[in-house]
Amino acid sequence: MSDDASSGLGLYVAGRILERKALEKVGISGNDLLKSDLKFAELVAEIFGSLRQVLDLQRRQSLLARFLSRPVLAALAEKDMEEVLKPRPAVLSDRNISALAGDANGQLWVGYFDHGLDVLPDGPARPAHIENEHVFCVNRIWPDTKSGAVEVATANGLVRVGASGKPEQVLGTADGLIAEHVTDVVPYHDGLAIATPAGITFLDAEGARSMYSFHGLVNNHVYALAVAGDDLLVGTLGGLSAVEKGFVRANFTAGNSGLKQNWITAVARVGDEWMIGTYGSGVMGLDSTGKFHAYQNVTTATEINPNAMLVTKDHVFAGSLDQGLYVYDREKERWTVVTDGLPSANVTALAEGNGYIYVGTDNGLVRIEESKF
Repeated sequence: MSDDASSGLGLYVAGRILERKALEKVGISGNDLLKSDLKFAELVAEIFGSLRQVLDLQRRQSLLARFLSRPVLAALAEKDMEEVLKPRPAVLSDRNISALAGDANGQLWVGYFDHGLDVLPDGPARPAHIENEHVFCVNRIWPDTKSGAVEVATANGLVRVGASGKPEQVLGTADGLIAEHVTDVVPYHDGLAIATPAGITFLDAEGARSMYSFHGLVNNHVYALAVAGDDLLVGTLGGLSAVEKGFVRANFTAGNSGLKQNWITAVARVGDEWMIGTYGSGVMGLDSTGKFHAYQNVTTATEINPNAMLVTKDHVFAGSLDQGLYVYDREKERWTVVTDGLPSANVTALAEGNGYIYVGTDNGLVRIEESKF
């Protein structure tokens, strides 16, 4: 048998040829009958070999499915394994992604846990890499569509990258920030709200002023910020603070509200309510009356990674520490979890652009068509 799956195997055919008198009665010679039987045996061998090949392919695919994603398996079904799995030039400088953002020029900004950031162009040009004593550990990236600058929140200050693609300014405690370590940055009124482990610094044309527990903030260690008009929702290690026009309006903790977990890692405005990512209780909702509510499938013992939340027209995405990507269908009002095709179940950053969702993990980046969710 000539197929690869049956290498070394053969088909043994045993039987008896009819006597000459019987052959003469039906008008068939012994040679013709032997040829006919031989062709039948060859046909049986071919069918048997094909079945063995199919079974062998199924066995291999089942084995590979333990280690490879579905897109890779689909490519293997159409192309040679060596072609699909051969090493290719690396696009990214590192695999441990901590922040993602798309700018107005279609570029994707990729921040790393300890290796600066890459700027991936929308075209054939080579990516640009930025890394220095300030742009090292990147926590958040916010492109300013008005000025073309990009604000990069790092463990060593707030770095402003100009339209030229080069760092132009670094802000730290000497410039009015309440701490060097910046965990998040959002536009607020005519300036910026900057989150740090020591509180919030508001920066605008009038200068810098800070807010911390002395001013009513529920906790100094701020992880996440989200804005809706005059409202600024502040996620901290000790709960949520609702800030309005520069003053703390309300504080929410697990002790005084329906919040299940004090450690808040992500905050996003979705329609008329807020979605709150927590470290230990997944995602919760906060309505306009100040009431918290749970979501099926996602308000569980799950850790949402810092600022790993993205809102689009049709979906809300939340990245977890070890459960993959949570996806909320805004029309159906239903959460699902996605793990297939991800480089890792630790989803650390999210961005959108040109109909795609970019999913950053601690093991690389994947791009998925939003329509596929």
